[in-house]
Amino acid sequence: MKLRRIRAVALCEARQLRRDPMLPIRALGVPITLMLLFGYGITFDVEQLPTAVIDHDRSATSREYIQAFTGNRSFDLVRAAASEDELEDLLRQGQLRLALVIPPGFEREVFRSRPASVQILIDGVYPYRADITRGYALTAHAHVAEAILKERLEARLGAAPELRPIEVRTRYLYNEDLRSANAVVPGVIPVVLMMTPAVMMAVAIVREKELGSIFNFLASPATRAEFVLGKLVPYVAISLWNAILLAAMAVVVFDVHFKGSPLLYLVSSAIYVTATASIGLLVSAFSRSQIAATIGTFVLTLLPSFLYSGVLMPIANMEPTGRVMAHLFPGMYQNKIVIGAFLKNLPMSAFTNELLILLLFAATTLGAGILLMRKR
Repeated sequence: MKLRRIRAVALCEARQLRRDPMLPIRALGVPITLMLLFGYGITFDVEQLPTAVIDHDRSATSREYIQAFTGNRSFDLVRAAASEDELEDLLRQGQLRLALVIPPGFEREVFRSRPASVQILIDGVYPYRADITRGYALTAHAHVAEAILKERLEARLGAAPELRPIEVRTRYLYNEDLRSANAVVPGVIPVVLMMTPAVMMAVAIVREKELGSIFNFLASPATRAEFVLGKLVPYVAISLWNAILLAAMAVVVFDVHFKGSPLLYLVSSAIYVTATASIGLLVSAFSRSQIAATIGTFVLTLLPSFLYSGVLMPIANMEPTGRVMAHLFPGMYQNKIVIGAFLKNLPMSAFTNELLILLLFAATTLGAGILLMRKR
């Protein structure tokens, strides 16, 4: 294998790319568009939940209880319903996320120091959101229950006792504001870099098959490895530039702070885009048209990177089969590195295993692509 031949193939491919009018769209437009769509479209923040109430008691205590829910940013009181049937219709139509039903005699039971019942109805179609909504509702309930209890004890004893002898102070690390963008936007970068290099590489090889220019390689003295590596270099360079561009978008557009090592991010991205571009090389070996190559690459890259990289759901929360599948795709390892680089300021030594696995994946897919590139 001679570097002179690899350089010649790479320069030839670069010249073809420069003459391609669709290159700016494929190389820059698609990654930027995907970053904007996913960055703004995926959020786990649960705020301003549409809430309705039925207050059968209509007392000062019931109004105080309702105020505990509607007086913060988590709940948005949109309606005071007249009946339980109306609440059920609103929940079924998706206009509400939470409904609060206060029975008659609520204040009387509280004044008599008896257990008072309150019904909370939550839309449970999406379990993740429903669980967070339940946590918000229980927190609001605990605050108002403590305030009512403190008020009653003060009326009886003449002084309000300390109801919380042990105070818990929670500190959130790495994502202090609990913004979804801080976790989602860095996680989107491996997803975008999983698809775009693979698609560009697959389409480049298949396009030569369709045009017949692949026979120039078949008749040339260049070996299979020289041809594949030469074709790979321009797309790895473009994808590495995209990695830098996406990181800049995360910082400037989405206000995500980059706390870690730029060198770690660049090294892992270079290995990662080499591996993902090699996936496109494998797809091109079995495709005869650019449409088939695009669809096949899309299925093998975008969907697995979304489902099994950890950007939508932590890998530890998946079923055993899902966890095994996640370890078969490079997106999971790159997602760990990117999150660590952006949010946790971890050194490169902390990701030795992930980098080695990415190197192994890149070498395996690239080697398989070279073997499948037959020279006659």
